[in-house]
Amino acid sequence: MRYIASLLGVMVAIGPAYAVDHQARIGEIMLSKNGTTANQFIEIQDPGETFPGNPYRLEIYTATGSMVANSPFDLGDVTPNGGTLTRLFVGTAGAKTAFGITSTYTLNATLPADGQVCFVNVSNTKIHCVYWGCVTTPIVGNNNSRSPAPPDGQSAQLQSSGLYLLAAPTPNAANATTGISGPACPTDPPDAGPFADDIGPIDGPSGSPDAGNNNNNGDGDGCCSTERGNVAGTFALALFVVLSVSSSRRRRRL
Repeated sequence: MRYIASLLGVMVAIGPAYAVDHQARIGEIMLSKNGTTANQFIEIQDPGETFPGNPYRLEIYTATGSMVANSPFDLGDVTPNGGTLTRLFVGTAGAKTAFGITSTYTLNATLPADGQVCFVNVSNTKIHCVYWGCVTTPIVGNNNSRSPAPPDGQSAQLQSSGLYLLAAPTPNAANATTGISGPACPTDPPDAGPFADDIGPIDGPSGSPDAGNNNNNGDGDGCCSTERGNVAGTFALALFVVLSVSSSRRRRRL
């Protein structure tokens, strides 16, 4: 009995470690408003965990994986709130003015048109990384997401499915549940199909981070080298079958 009590005590002691900061996600990204990148923001969303490991930071990268900025901030004032969603608005001064938002956290770097951002804790754990547009060298974290690059006046907003939709910005409010979906990169469309003449997914160009096969860490080998098959080989096989049937019929006649 004492052993069971001790075991339960250990379980209670370690339990909270699994409810600290790991569910935080980058829920919304806006790259510009009114035609200027001076109006940008990132919103971090969380179901109400504690954030004990200050300072947290946003690491911003180019499409090729070069770090643009490392923006640290203290989340010590964030506390659990009964399991409801906590929204942390990290925006430029222009975005705060444009949306009339007072926020402790300031975005002090310019988000690239094609880029990526990671939410990182004091232990250098990349809790969540998102890359948008045509990214060639993804930064890998504990959780990774792809998103279309939001056009001027729209933001990319995380859905319960894990996908991002483009819609009018909703800072400090629930994300839109309807909007425009699209490929993360116009030259690397997401998987689709199957089609009548193709049992595999449509791939983007060889060398892209996903190339349509949902392999974010490798080459998808392009649209035709894997999914479409070897056209010449298929034709040769069909010709062989036709000739074999014709030869068999001649022998029976003789």
